[in-house]
Amino acid sequence: MKKITEDISKALEKCAKTISLAELSLRTGVKVDTLKRYLNRRAKQEKKEVFQKIYPEIRRYILLKDADEAEVQPVRIGDAPKMGHYLDDFVSDEKVLMDTFGALDIKRQEYYLKAMGACVTVDKLVNLEVKELSKNENLLVSIFRAMTAEEKEKYLYMLIDEATELMRERRVGI
Repeated sequence: MKKITEDISKALEKCAKTISLAELSLRTGVKVDTLKRYLNRRAKQEKKEVFQKIYPEIRRYILLKDADEAEVQPVRIGDAPKMGHYLDDFVSDEKVLMDTFGALDIKRQEYYLKAMGACVTVDKLVNLEVKELSKNENLLVSIFRAMTAEEKEKYLYMLIDEATELMRERRVGI
């Protein structure tokens, strides 16, 4: 067991302000609940294996604790997930659709807009204009809403698979 020092707690706090706990959990393989216990200082000691997983992500905050915050920002992989009150009218599949779509480059986004658009007729499209979304995101959700359940499932899984593989490739070397 390793004692959780004030430096370790502060470093973890700074890291969690920069990236989400979910992202930190993905990067380290440490459960979000465990990270929350450390952040809330409910854990006084930690297993050595857990510290070894967390350390690569928080070490820049320990080693550079007096450095400018901008110098020690961790790299975010992909766009930040969509968040905001405007999402209240979206179902979870639509939220996942937009997040995975945002991870793709513009050519792949255009490919999916064309492929999915071919599944629906123009008269079924809803004119969606959410100002917080890009033109392509509004079009994507509009097309998605007009698709059959089978088509939605097919394309959603395709997007998730492609975005997941893309994230895996981007993570190499981080």
